[in-house]
Amino acid sequence: ENKNLDKEVISFYDVKKLIEKNRIDEAIELLNKMFVLTGDLKCHFELAKLYIKKHNYDEAINLLLSLVGCDSVKSYYVHYELCLCYFYSKKYNECFDCGIKTYESSDNQEKCDYYLYYMVISSANKTSRLQEGLSFIEKYPCYKNPKTVNQVISLYHDLKMNNKALEVIRSTSFEPENDYDRITLSYIYYDTGNMDKAYDVLNKIEKTDDSLMILKGKIEYRQTNYLESEKIFGRLVKKGYRPSKTAYLLIKSQIRLGKIEEAKSNLKFMPSNLSKARVLKATLYIYNNELDKAESILEKLSEKDEKYRIVSLIYLASIDIRKGKYSDALNILVFVFFNYKNELDKYTLTNITLLITIAKNKIGLETQKTSYMSGQII
Repeated sequence: ENKNLDKEVISFYDVKKLIEKNRIDEAIELLNKMFVLTGDLKCHFELAKLYIKKHNYDEAINLLLSLVGCDSVKSYYVHYELCLCYFYSKKYNECFDCGIKTYESSDNQEKCDYYLYYMVISSANKTSRLQEGLSFIEKYPCYKNPKTVNQVISLYHDLKMNNKALEVIRSTSFEPENDYDRITLSYIYYDTGNMDKAYDVLNKIEKTDDSLMILKGKIEYRQTNYLESEKIFGRLVKKGYRPSKTAYLLIKSQIRLGKIEEAKSNLKFMPSNLSKARVLKATLYIYNNELDKAESILEKLSEKDEKYRIVSLIYLASIDIRKGKYSDALNILVFVFFNYKNELDKYTLTNITLLITIAKNKIGLETQKTSYMSGQII
């Protein structure tokens, strides 16, 4: 009697019909019965997918791991479902490792499910395994879906490869779908010198918090709207939001506006031992024409602080120009240009190019025309 019953009701088709009716628990019961009767490991695979539907990821993972290496289910499908489990349960390291195996087990990587690509790159971003993520997208450059492009762009941005991110944005005609995308794009456009685009995207963000106000102020500063940037950073300093950073940006704006005494008074918001505070102090000395005091600070920074070495050297070159030591200035600028040009943004390169032109003209050397626009210098 039982055998006849089993032949009548137990089949994957019946399981499918139960799932279509959202009778998941009954489908699980039927699959368990099928496995007892047949020993078919495909039952475990189908069970795992049902446990995923019920958000019981641990049970699904156990079943799927038991199928790794068996011939009953293709490795690609087993690892794909494992990726889903790890991703949904926020086990991003496991998801990334599993995603790599899934791609390697595929007969045709270009036809892999876009969501798999998304999970791998998203997991790389969430676990800061950025270099591994970079290696992955270089090996499998097959992202097309907007969500996948989003993660690739974010990875490039986190790696400070913003020009590469810009290439992806342009080649895919990427359009941000949410504020997360818009924030990332705003920073990318800012970091690549596209201030108008950065500002346009920023203005489309629904909720602008204090961190985004910093970006807005920096854009205003780069566009030489120093009164606006002063207002923004002044408000943030009063609120006590990241006072060291916002005071630094406020002081820079006030220096551009010639508000030297106000800038000096705002130095109190920054720890005096910070290198960027010393750079600002040197800048204020320069504006007061106390060049020797500025030079003393900058020489020490250029020797002892790698992070501020470049800016210190550029400022030292500007002091040499003010002192009429044009050859010394040119030597410093050429050294910075040829040794650090790949690390410099367009804005800084513009300033260096302009200073080189000034020094060469004063010495009487021939200068070549440059595509860089003239920028503000000290």
